[in-house]
Amino acid sequence: MADTMSIKIEDDGTISIKTDAISPANHKSADDFLDTLEDMCGGGRDTEKRKQKHVHIHKGQKIVHAH
Repeated sequence: MADTMSIKIEDDGTISIKTDAISPANHKSADDFLDTLEDMCGGGRDTEKRKQKHVHIHKGQKIVHAH
């Protein structure tokens, strides 16, 4: 498993976080990081399903999470 996150901040302030496979040993830490980011950005988080991948996107006051 890769255990990596790709984080991009768009010109409009959107924060997108894409992850490939996260190992069970690191999954809680990854979720904790995303929870902290959500708290710091002052918004919520949405989740979108992708085939075998995760994505978290912050739009305005909300983080969109795709996996």
